[in-house]
Amino acid sequence: MQTISVKWKIIVFLFITNINLQAQLKRYMCDQHFVYQVGQTTELRSLLFSDKIDSPVFSLQYDQSSSFLNCDYLDFCYQFEGKTYNLQGKIFNKKYVLATTTSQTDIQCENLLPVDGIFSIGKFNCKKYQSKVGEEGKLVVLFTTNLNNSIDYNKPMKEFEEFSSVEIPILAKGEIIIQIGVEFRENGYYKIIELVRNEEINQELIISEKNLTDTYKSLILNERLDEEENVLLSPSYCSILDLNENLGQDVREKTEEFLRNMCIYFDNFGNINNKDFCSYYNRELEREATFLNKHKILNSLQIEQFKKELERYKDSNRKENFM
Repeated sequence: MQTISVKWKIIVFLFITNINLQAQLKRYMCDQHFVYQVGQTTELRSLLFSDKIDSPVFSLQYDQSSSFLNCDYLDFCYQFEGKTYNLQGKIFNKKYVLATTTSQTDIQCENLLPVDGIFSIGKFNCKKYQSKVGEEGKLVVLFTTNLNNSIDYNKPMKEFEEFSSVEIPILAKGEIIIQIGVEFRENGYYKIIELVRNEEINQELIISEKNLTDTYKSLILNERLDEEENVLLSPSYCSILDLNENLGQDVREKTEEFLRNMCIYFDNFGNINNKDFCSYYNRELEREATFLNKHKILNSLQIEQFKKELERYKDSNRKENFM
């Protein structure tokens, strides 16, 4: 009877924890995706946002052989006490966003003014803005086109201030940035960004209000965070780590890093859906092993050790085995 009682206490505790976590989450459904090429490289920059509701603009950078869905990190702006801050965060399970750092925008070029005339960039008829910078004859130029849909794109386009260090002018409704570049004397030109495509999507991104509050207090106000009063039940490796002694230093470091990330994810989002958490662990294990192999961070034998070691902890992800 005592065992049954303890079991029910655990179930009730996890149920209450789940409700509290769900209440702390802010869900944003992004319906717009703008993709830009970065300079002359193969890097792409994605802007994800909603044109239906007031929501953050999420910015991700990745190689064109990959996808924004495979990104580990992103940037986004968020308002605290009426002031906007640039945040950088980590993505878990392709939708959960955890703010980790803050940054400040360093504007190096201001007061871009419109230039008379219509300019062609690819298939677009564009309006041109420009401003003189540095040495004589050097101009920062910005080209826009109007999609004529009456949508205000100022918020997503403002994201390019942090990325390009160029102050973005106030744009008319429907107006979007097609290209930003630098014109040099003797017709030299360097392209900073250029629109590749824009499309409608259906991508959910989820932020923890507790994480945002903690970020504001610790990173912006420099306040000391209160220690958690309740210790949540969690996978055993979040409190006790018993790795194989025969692991080499490189494998050990990557294994510890993987489990540390799993614990961070669990603490912030993993309690919500245990089945999803277990599936994420398995998918992320395969994805990380593929990444380490592709970039030759670990050799084939080390990859095998890495996967074998982490397979040992799979059962720890089930609720009945939480500590």
